[in-house]
Amino acid sequence: MSIISLMLSRMILIRFVALVLGISIFVLTLEMVSYSREILALEGGGFPAVARYLLARLPATIATFVPMSYLLALLLTLGELSYRSEITAIWAGGVSPARLIFMLLPLSLVVGGFHFLVADRAVPNAAPALRSWGIGDYGEKRLKIGERDPIWMRSGLDVLRVGKANEDSTLLHDVYIFKRDQNGIIQSQTWASEASLDNGVWTFKDAVVV
Repeated sequence: MSIISLMLSRMILIRFVALVLGISIFVLTLEMVSYSREILALEGGGFPAVARYLLARLPATIATFVPMSYLLALLLTLGELSYRSEITAIWAGGVSPARLIFMLLPLSLVVGGFHFLVADRAVPNAAPALRSWGIGDYGEKRLKIGERDPIWMRSGLDVLRVGKANEDSTLLHDVYIFKRDQNGIIQSQTWASEASLDNGVWTFKDAVVV
């Protein structure tokens, strides 16, 4: 039965790799055609820009299509075995359907672990570069810190809320400072319409302490 297990795992793995790479390359090719101008406008341009974009987008694309590719690989393998009547021969050899599914469990765990690593490690590492480039969907999702949502910060025990900030966070608007004691209880609250940083010193405008 170990020979049958290895045979099934090899057949599924070959089809899985071919499917996930084929689908990912096809999707990335369409994406490059759609956003060719933005990609070529990246620093360096030409092939280096295309290569950087492909490497950054590849993890997310693979993570998206791994589950579907593995399911298709399973169906293609079992369909091929059934067409050749090899499934019947396997069952006649004393391997029950439940045992056949159990044989595929190790490969399924390996593929699941691969999918987890790509989604948990590779995708987050590539996300900052994609957001900074702002191509395609990432152009719509580009982070605009301080433009819409308030910014929350903490300095020691104190908590700060800023309504709006410039790009380098040296000019803050609508500033609230909540001073807390060791137990986290608010002792006082300071509001300022504006706070600016100059030579390492913060200057508050229209500050009110409550």
